Amino acid sequence: MDSTFEKRLKRRMIGQEKTFFVAVSPGFESVCEQELGASPLGIKGGRIQKGGVKFKGRLTDCYSANLHLRTATRILMRIDDFACTNFRQLTKKIGRTDWELYLYKNTSVDVRVTTRNSRLYHSAAIGERIRDTIGVHLDKNGIDAPTVVRQTLHVRLNGDRLTISIDSSGDPLFKRGLKVHAALAPIRESHAAFGLIKGGFNGEAPLIDPMSGSGSFSLEAAMMAKLIPTGYFRQFAFMVWPAFKPHHWEYIKKKARERIKDHAAPLIFASEADSVACERLASSFRQNNLTDVATVRCVDFFDLRPSEFTARKGMVALNPPYGHRIGDQEQSRSMHIRLIQKLIMDYQGWNLVLFTPVKFRANDIPFKVRSFPIFHGGLQIFLYTGCIR
Repeated sequence: MDSTFEKRLKRRMIGQEKTFFVAVSPGFESVCEQELGASPLGIKGGRIQKGGVKFKGRLTDCYSANLHLRTATRILMRIDDFACTNFRQLTKKIGRTDWELYLYKNTSVDVRVTTRNSRLYHSAAIGERIRDTIGVHLDKNGIDAPTVVRQTLHVRLNGDRLTISIDSSGDPLFKRGLKVHAALAPIRESHAAFGLIKGGFNGEAPLIDPMSGSGSFSLEAAMMAKLIPTGYFRQFAFMVWPAFKPHHWEYIKKKARERIKDHAAPLIFASEADSVACERLASSFRQNNLTDVATVRCVDFFDLRPSEFTARKGMVALNPPYGHRIGDQEQSRSMHIRLIQKLIMDYQGWNLVLFTPVKFRANDIPFKVRSFPIFHGGLQIFLYTGCIR
């Protein structure tokens, strides 16, 4: 890059505050807003909106938020917002943006468009026009990337108001980069984090994940206990932005690395009846240096007693199988009632985190719980938290 372009990047991108939107699963907004304001981020002034949290900050705040937020799905950076009623206006207003500050010339751009009550309603045509207009601009003004680059733009037309943003995350943020293999219907890591936070997990008391599957609960809890940021093991889309400065990112990761702590004995106990799943989870623990805090045994939940792991009380977190894997609705309810009975018999005084599509009746659970309706992969499920009595 020449010095003039570097100065433009510093003045327009690196030095200026930008507007960001943290997209989350429905119902996660308040927890995400609390995460933003708390240590180690300390980003104040976040505003809860439908589907996420809006905040203002610099690029380094965006990097840090991607690194640390547990309940987020992705982070978008606002590029422009304008009124638009026809394709001529669309071409003109998209063309006024200095796209070379956001994208390299040889970037493969995916434009994702949603419209609502707009006179411009053909999503594919809108996306094609935006992509072509950006391409013309970059051919004249852009610089080549050092490698193949893919970026995603999110375009939202609400009425005749168009908002265009760039995705800073790349892969969804619930992809932490730890799992060796996925299991059938795993709970997303962002959902696991939401459940652990709502359940009061503090990284000090034991956690048992007795139907661990691919290990979403135990891996997330291990990272929380060791203070490992969620994005520590992965890459992000912002790392191939023209304004990205590796030394800024390395400094942020260095500060995060200094907070990571080791444990003298395991605190997170996973178990699973499937021996293959157990070995895969054990491999994830080994590969990511989590064996000081987490361990796994191959044993069925209904044959397990918590005293086999620890003499201390803590939290038990479950995402039991449901749907076609265990039969019809009545069979599913029957299995869940049996699960509750097992918890009452062996886990008295333990805190519960339970994800399930079963909406329990008033007398199904004889101890006090809070329920949170949430969505997971298009399916409504419920999070139950409480102390087992």
